[in-house]
Amino acid sequence: MVAKDPQFDLRKAYFETLTNITSNGQPVEVFDEIVPSTAAYPAIVFMQQTGRNDGNKDRFIRDEIIDIHVITKFVSDTGGKKVANDIVNQIANKVLLGPSNFGISSHLTNWQVLNCEYQTNTLTSQLPTGWQVEIIVTFSQLLEQLN
Repeated sequence: MVAKDPQFDLRKAYFETLTNITSNGQPVEVFDEIVPSTAAYPAIVFMQQTGRNDGNKDRFIRDEIIDIHVITKFVSDTGGKKVANDIVNQIANKVLLGPSNFGISSHLTNWQVLNCEYQTNTLTSQLPTGWQVEIIVTFSQLLEQLN
């Protein structure tokens, strides 16, 4: 078996897992790094991705990290962090189905998810037209190459 890089497969698995996220009954679009200027907010954006080998001579294991940004924009009297928090909760519920059950697993044919956990960081910025709340959800997963 030849070692493979899972980064594309992982982004694709997250993209497929995070379809059908909604906010106030409206679908939330998912983008891969570049958000078009015409995009509606809130939005989900895949950003930085890093990985490292964590295997041995018998197994190809990768420790992969992917940052998913949840971005909301609003004028001063509408919106807030709650919209972004609700979307993060939907993401977590779709990715972490149980203690050893991960939503991305069914979309990864060449990889087995051994572990997955996440942390968040919230950034709030004042814009000329209002405010932006951005929650960075950092998922860390241990993947074993199957073939």
